[in-house]
Amino acid sequence: MRVLPLDDTAAALETVGGKGASLARLARAGLPVPDGFHITTDAYREFVAPFRDRTATASGSTASEERSRLCQVGDDGHAPRSGCRA
Repeated sequence: MRVLPLDDTAAALETVGGKGASLARLARAGLPVPDGFHITTDAYREFVAPFRDRTATASGSTASEERSRLCQVGDDGHAPRSGCRA
């Protein structure tokens, strides 16, 4: 399935990512969560697959090189993006 209801029990880390899984747990617990739905990680990967080569060519570097550049730790010891590990 490509789209899941927000409170679907199949909305786990592997299927919808960390943020989606957390929102699903909150919704299932009855906490106030804005209406929404999940696009599965498989659906996302399938959608972006045709653009991966184009993205690497446009920037002149690979995705991992770009991620490394974006995740360089600043002078204060913190990574500039939430998905980076300091």
